[in-house]
Amino acid sequence: MAIDTRRFDFALDGSGDLFFTNLGDLSLVPSDNQLIEDNIIAGPNWWKNNPTGGANLGVYLNGPTDIQFLTKIAILSLMADGYNVSFTAIMSLLDQLIINIKNAATNGN
Repeated sequence: MAIDTRRFDFALDGSGDLFFTNLGDLSLVPSDNQLIEDNIIAGPNWWKNNPTGGANLGVYLNGPTDIQFLTKIAILSLMADGYNVSFTAIMSLLDQLIINIKNAATNGN
């Protein structure tokens, strides 16, 4: 019997707000993608229980980007949160940062 290692959280709507069903209830949904996105965006003091967590991607907006450093800090941040990830970040020809994250499996599986 396989152990379900997915993480669950409250569903969010398209704007990032809590999603309520037609009956006014909150619903739980698998949230690995949401947690990975939050972890990449989070900066210092984002989470009370982990004030140093997160890759703090916002620091890199409209400025020089050290892609190797960003990749390293994002991988370390996700690994600290229990993910086993493959992460690549590249700059496109239009100076857009493209991030690809593959979650191989959560630790403990």
